[in-house]
Amino acid sequence: EKMEKDLQEMEYMLNSTLVFLRGDSSSEPTRRVDVSALIETICDDFSDFGSNITLDAQFSVIVDGKYLDLKRAFINLIDNAIKHGGGAEVSVREHDSHLCVTIQDNGPGIPPDQLEAVFGPFYRLEASRNRSTGGTGLGLTVARSILRSHGGDVDLINRIEGGLRVTVCLPTSTSVQ
Repeated sequence: EKMEKDLQEMEYMLNSTLVFLRGDSSSEPTRRVDVSALIETICDDFSDFGSNITLDAQFSVIVDGKYLDLKRAFINLIDNAIKHGGGAEVSVREHDSHLCVTIQDNGPGIPPDQLEAVFGPFYRLEASRNRSTGGTGLGLTVARSILRSHGGDVDLINRIEGGLRVTVCLPTSTSVQ
């Protein structure tokens, strides 16, 4: 049952990528999404497959959004931290009526002159043609597009102690404590 659900979600994500590439918008309806629970599920899934990941999440931070689109954005961002940074430290907080998600890693970071360029379609820091090491170059593009369509954004900054910090901000609907 879980595998069937995962396959349906993957099919949706693939179709959404094709929609993105054509410039269309997602047809998924907007609903209330508990982003804390969504990210906890994503982190659990990565952990189940042996990834080094930690989560520090505030209980029930709600946004109005498209569940599968948001899932795809957060999977892309967390997967990048795991692949390129050796693991992910994820934090979910509500601050001043905004959801703030921080994803940190201990990897090499991104050259400062490329911190914005990596959001461009098909832009890859890893120059080989090996998709398993460099991906398609759409992950950050898709994540930013989804987050901006929800009234938020994503920013990247190199950490002083090494690694990358990804910060996502989205307006919240309500916070249930």
